[in-house]
Amino acid sequence: MGSNSRMTGQITSQSAQPLSAPSIREEWSTAVAFWRRPALPEQMSPLGAGWRASLRLLVLDLLLLIAFVIAATAVEVGGYKLPTSANQELPFTLGVFALVVIVIPIAEELAFRSWLSGQPGPIVALACVLAGGALYWVVSGEGLLAALPFLACGIVGAAIALILMRGRPAMSWFRRWFPVLFWLSSVSFALIHLYNYSEGAAVVLLPMLFPQLMLGMIAGYARVHYGLMWAFFLHGAHNGFAFGVAWLSQV
Repeated sequence: MGSNSRMTGQITSQSAQPLSAPSIREEWSTAVAFWRRPALPEQMSPLGAGWRASLRLLVLDLLLLIAFVIAATAVEVGGYKLPTSANQELPFTLGVFALVVIVIPIAEELAFRSWLSGQPGPIVALACVLAGGALYWVVSGEGLLAALPFLACGIVGAAIALILMRGRPAMSWFRRWFPVLFWLSSVSFALIHLYNYSEGAAVVLLPMLFPQLMLGMIAGYARVHYGLMWAFFLHGAHNGFAFGVAWLSQV
């Protein structure tokens, strides 16, 4: 029976089934179960399920973000000064809003979660872009014209990889290591935001990364079950809400 199921391509494990939760409570419960035991599904849920699921996940993300803001406010009211994030010092302009809500989410999702599908195309494409970017950075001292071809080659190589490897399934080794890779993605995404702070001890700064850690977990779940576009959406909406809260605090 096992060999027949492999030949027909049928899904035989519960964890491998695509998700389409019927309610917000079920969606959250499924996400929590996924975080407890991350497993890469055999296929994503139907396209139509993504928008509904992303809205449910957005509610969860915003509730957690609001809880964090309330807790941080209570700490400051109690007389403890929390470290100031560079995000709090951004000018409130339309250009900055577009950067925070569109450009940064796309760049960070491509870097931290595009490859979570385990498919060779996104992984090779990201490697091409990183290699091109690294060579660009190394050669940039020689001048912009000398460095740009390396960056262009990286981007072209990424496009070629996505086209030639489109539709290939996730690699078997990636499936085996997926729990480690998922948490590597989520935790590294949170830790990279330490650069938003110029001072502060780790014991204080690490709790400040709670929103980024939860966003990484939620967006990672959305990416592998519903698609990368919904991770873009969740990230952009999260940043937009945080930007709005920061703006209101300055009014």
